Amino acid sequence: MRRVSAPLSSLDRLGVSIFDLCHYPYDNDPARYDPSLAERVYAEHMEEWVAAERLGFDCVFLSEHHFTAYNLLPSPNVMLGALAARTERIRLGVMVNVVPFHEPLRLAEEAAMLDVLSGGRLEVGVGRGIDFQEVQKLGMDFDELRPRFQEGMELMVEAWTEVELEHDGDFYSLGRTAVYPRPLQQPHPPVWAAAESPATIEWVASQGFGMSTIFLPTSVVGEKLDHYLGLAAEGDGRIGRQTFMLFRNVYVAPTDEEAVADCDPALSHMLFLFADAALPPDPALLPDSYAFHREIFARSMEAPESFEDIQEAGIVVCGSPATVREQLLAQVNELGLRQLCLLFTFGNLPHEKVMRSLELFAAEVLPALR
Repeated sequence: MRRVSAPLSSLDRLGVSIFDLCHYPYDNDPARYDPSLAERVYAEHMEEWVAAERLGFDCVFLSEHHFTAYNLLPSPNVMLGALAARTERIRLGVMVNVVPFHEPLRLAEEAAMLDVLSGGRLEVGVGRGIDFQEVQKLGMDFDELRPRFQEGMELMVEAWTEVELEHDGDFYSLGRTAVYPRPLQQPHPPVWAAAESPATIEWVASQGFGMSTIFLPTSVVGEKLDHYLGLAAEGDGRIGRQTFMLFRNVYVAPTDEEAVADCDPALSHMLFLFADAALPPDPALLPDSYAFHREIFARSMEAPESFEDIQEAGIVVCGSPATVREQLLAQVNELGLRQLCLLFTFGNLPHEKVMRSLELFAAEVLPALR
């Protein structure tokens, strides 16, 4: 029997996890996709995730994306099953399953399976979907994504917590039935939701779910956190600083100069892949239900900021161990963070440099954060 680790939100110290988009970094042309290279990517990333347990990280979060080289994990749940068999302590997370892309009952069943298989180590991340190319190629209506997401989450929680359930909603129906298995963690695994728009933050808080955010300057993160914590004061105590998670790109090298030389082109490659996967050809194509993201996408399609500007905004943390330690501690202290989730593998960073970055971080940065 594996030793069960505590949910992230119950830690009495700063939680530090890793996040992986699992890019296919070799070529963005579908005609030149090479399955043997994808096999290499999986093997290298698995080595990094297993190392994260040895190095003392709290959780590995894997993302779901479709149809482009931005991500090789259309089903992160499948990969978490493989990772569960190779680890004992580290928690295993999805960030996120895009609920409207799936039958939510199936997602609930897969999560329950993973929770039981891993000895109660699952953290469930969910989202409504914002990547234009994915939504368009699946033929989905943007205006339906939020109500599908919210009803889907209602059904998933019912499936985890009810002995028998019956659901008759606007999008999903289920006759009275019992669901096998149900999760090991009670009443269900911790739930995190990607949230940036005010409406989503308010709904996430109303459900008592954790909130995550990524790619925003530290000053903007502070505004989102304040909004979330303001809603916590009106709730039942299920949410607070320990249920807010900030995601940051991190790269550590022996010197600042080497770190920037490696990180700058890798980040550019990541943003290129992101644009291909997520951005609409014209932000005006997004409906009013995505007005917040319409503005964000419009800004991202303007002239790109310099690497120095991105560093100054705190979106990427890059440098020697001392520099990375100083920059992360500054954000943790400024925002009063209790949860960090860090992208060590992004763009076309070579596997051996990612492993070096992880080792340097664990030896010289992680103890200070703890």
